[in-house]
Amino acid sequence: MLNDDRIALERIERHLEIVHAGIVVAAAALLHQRAERDEEIASVLRHCVGERLFEQIERLEALVRRIEPEAGGFGTFPPSP
Repeated sequence: MLNDDRIALERIERHLEIVHAGIVVAAAALLHQRAERDEEIASVLRHCVGERLFEQIERLEALVRRIEPEAGGFGTFPPSP
């Protein structure tokens, strides 16, 4: 069961990393085209969305590490029947 949870968390982590990459690319594109409000929108994406998302990714990574068997976390217990 814990292994299934770890795999599910890793999938969520990968998905969030892709979303974060999309935010970074969108912000860069907005800065590059330099339309009237693009700099403000890019700033919001980077600071309000991107940074918060990155913080959650880091928290998720820490959680996954805690339950990995080789890390000595919960994964060291035998699987439940």
